[in-house]
Amino acid sequence: MEQFKTVFAFEYFGYIKSKGYIISTILFAILAALLSVVPTVLIMWNREAPEASIAGVVDIQGRVHDLDVLAVQFPSYTIVPAVDTETALANVENGSFAWVLVIDGEDFIVYVPAMTLDNLQLQHSAQRYISELHRRDYLVNLGMDTYAIESFFEITPQGELVALGGGAAGDFLQNYAYAFVMTFILYIAVAMYGQFISTSVVTEKSSKAMELLITSVKPIYLMFGKVLGTAAAALTQMGILMIAGIVSFVINAQFWASGIEISEEEMEFAYQWIATINADDVAVRFIYMGIFFVLGFLLYAFLYAAFASTAQRMEDVNTVQGWPLTLLVVCIMIITFGLGNASSTLITVSSYIPFFTPLVMLVRFIMGAAGHGEVWIGIALLVVSVVVLGYISAKIYRMGVLMYGKPPKPLEVIKMLWSAKVN
Repeated sequence: MEQFKTVFAFEYFGYIKSKGYIISTILFAILAALLSVVPTVLIMWNREAPEASIAGVVDIQGRVHDLDVLAVQFPSYTIVPAVDTETALANVENGSFAWVLVIDGEDFIVYVPAMTLDNLQLQHSAQRYISELHRRDYLVNLGMDTYAIESFFEITPQGELVALGGGAAGDFLQNYAYAFVMTFILYIAVAMYGQFISTSVVTEKSSKAMELLITSVKPIYLMFGKVLGTAAAALTQMGILMIAGIVSFVINAQFWASGIEISEEEMEFAYQWIATINADDVAVRFIYMGIFFVLGFLLYAFLYAAFASTAQRMEDVNTVQGWPLTLLVVCIMIITFGLGNASSTLITVSSYIPFFTPLVMLVRFIMGAAGHGEVWIGIALLVVSVVVLGYISAKIYRMGVLMYGKPPKPLEVIKMLWSAKVN
């Protein structure tokens, strides 16, 4: 056990004292802190934002009677009439107009200085306006007065989307955001630290340091010390990021409690953001995230260590990382589909496959497709898988670290497992 403690301490403190670890932790902590002040930043930005840009409209047939109706489709712009198309296009070119809409009966053209994502929406907004213009003209021809027409178009039905199994549209979007962020964090952490484990093993082996280590430390203690030391470093970094985010959120909450004068729309936006962060089951979600992270990390870390032990040179690192990384990529592909339909058969079955359980089961729970019982079944399955895979990986590690020359083929590794010992 003393050998394990020595290796664990060496790996753990080696990570947390490195410049790369410290710099990345500081940068990620700043990012986590900034996420909590999004409402404040956005509101302050909107207050200092310049006035709406000016856009022109050329009405060839004289059908545009009310620019306020047109402006409804373009709330971010001030719409002004233009004399003619040529003058309007010149104003677009010299920057006086953000864009210009030329209407000729049922046809229209939107001239923009360049194609951008924002400008692509202008065509759809103009199309909606032209359609409304035709409806208004049709109602006028039927003899309806102006007041009746305005009342007709001001009708705005209020409704919501609710699933029979429970949950509203707002909850779905909130859960979607949670699931995406949490699974993305887990994926990045496992992939990044798994690479560190592979590099560490191959570096020691290629430098012949492994021969000295094996004579003084049992292979099982060496492997478990590396894996658990790296896992502890990863958990330390994630803990720091969470603390930074929570502290920033508490400080930012004092800003809203200070009596600052903001509009009702701004206050509603802020409350929605705070409600998203302060959801009723947010603590449970983070607890499950921590459990799945630890178990999932150990599962993949054992794979990384085992495969890395069979590599002979640093050039082989990318090759040996291919198998664990492929499983992670497949898992992400499943999750990408599952975020939109967490109750599908593919997602349900995949959540019970150990290599996919850490991410997929977490997504199912957050999206409301899995209860606490299923989550704990997945956790139990992961615990068993980690123990079994840890035992198998220890045998591969013991056999691989002293193997030099041509890398063994997968079938050769399987055959040698039967005779290999763990310590």
